[in-house]
Amino acid sequence: MLKALCHKIYALIWMCASIVLGSSLISYTSDDACWNVISDEKTQNYLGVFGAHLSDLFMQTFGLVSYVLCGLMFVHGVYLWMNVSKRFVVIKRIIILACLIVLCVLLA
Repeated sequence: MLKALCHKIYALIWMCASIVLGSSLISYTSDDACWNVISDEKTQNYLGVFGAHLSDLFMQTFGLVSYVLCGLMFVHGVYLWMNVSKRFVVIKRIIILACLIVLCVLLA
């Protein structure tokens, strides 16, 4: 019972993290104060300074693939919630990781 509850909480963490990342990416502007920009203007990001830093980190690291990564995080959380076979999830993770690497290279 406790193991199933921990599994559901882990799935919720993945889904909530993807929602936070998605909302920060949707409101991303390169003018917000972040890692490599100093600005005195008010932060435009929905999540404030935290969202500006988070979205800038992902956009600088992964570029437009960040949006895909956000969606995949949510799908992963749903799979965990539905308790899909672990073998299936591991194979899918490997395929997704390979596709993300290829997509990052193509969009760079």
